[in-house]
Amino acid sequence: MASIGSKDLSERLRVITLVDRMDVPGTERIEGKLAELTQGNRNVIVDLREVTFLSSVGIRALVANGKALKGAGGKMVLVVGENAAVTKTLKTTVTDALLPVFTSHDLAMASLPS
Repeated sequence: MASIGSKDLSERLRVITLVDRMDVPGTERIEGKLAELTQGNRNVIVDLREVTFLSSVGIRALVANGKALKGAGGKMVLVVGENAAVTKTLKTTVTDALLPVFTSHDLAMASLPS
């Protein structure tokens, strides 16, 4: 079952970690907490390295929260590591054009405004 965790690295930077399947049940399980964690004008790194499946419902949740965050003055980026399935899904759906995708936290952090 999908789970979500978070860690604040600073007042302006939060890392959110998603685990397991981001299908309909998985997304329904975490979407309220995801919305709560992406409120405000901070920058957010969403770690998808442990996501085993990413459906259109999961993508919609990421994009909607990324847009809301941008509207509040923040930015969302995604970290996929070596997760080929999630990377392929993000590229095929052109989600990577809306939310920048990186293979590591260091690269993701370097892309964010300070």
